[in-house]
Amino acid sequence: MPLADDLVYVYATDVLPAGTVFGDEREELVRRFGDWHEPIPALLRAADPGMIIRNDVYSFDTPLPAFHRGKVALVGDAAHAMTPNLGQGACQAIEDAIVLAHVVGHAQRNKGGDAAAGALRATGGAEAPGGPAPRSAGEHLDAYSAARLGRTSKVVRQSMSICRMTKVRNPVAVRLRDLGMSLAARTMPDMMLRSMDEVLSWRPPVGATDGDERHRAEGR
Repeated sequence: MPLADDLVYVYATDVLPAGTVFGDEREELVRRFGDWHEPIPALLRAADPGMIIRNDVYSFDTPLPAFHRGKVALVGDAAHAMTPNLGQGACQAIEDAIVLAHVVGHAQRNKGGDAAAGALRATGGAEAPGGPAPRSAGEHLDAYSAARLGRTSKVVRQSMSICRMTKVRNPVAVRLRDLGMSLAARTMPDMMLRSMDEVLSWRPPVGATDGDERHRAEGR
C-alpha cells in the first residue's frame, strides 16, 4: 500500500507459535518470502528493520453475546478481533464509532420520543426494534449491540475463511488452491469484488449525517 513520502506499507502473515520472536525480523521475512515474485523481495530487503512490527494475530472464534455491559461499550478489536485478510479491522471500528455516536446522540435528542433503536436503519446493517424511549445508558447501548453484532460476526467469519485458505501447507492442496484462484481470476474477474458486495455496501444509519448536511446547507 503506497503511503506519503515514498513509503510503502507491506504486511505478511505466516503460521508460527504465538509469541515467536526472531533476532533479525527482516532477515526472517526475506527467508520466508524472498523467493516470491518481484517487487516483494526488493521491498523486504529495503525495509528499515526499526520499522518492522511483528504481532500475533487474534480472531474471535465465538462472537461476544453483546458489545456492551452496563454503561461500557466495546468497539473495534475489543469487540470483534479479526484476521487482516479482508482489511476490515479498522473499517469495522469506524462503523462501530458511527453507530455508537448515532445511538447515543439520537437518544439524547429524543428523550421522550422514539427509542434510539428504532432509528437504526442502515443498508447492510441490522435494524433493532422500536419501542418506548430508553431510560438508561444500558438500554441505549442495547441498540448499538443489536445493530453491530450480526454484521461484524459475518465479517469476522469471512476474513477467517480466507485466512484458512492462506494457511494451507500441503503441496497438493496449495497447488489446487492456486490453480483454482488463477482460473477464477481469468474466467470470472469480478468474482472477488462481488464477494465483497455485502461488506462494502454498508451505509450509516438514517439520520447519522443530518448534522453534517445542516452545516453544509448553512455554509459552516
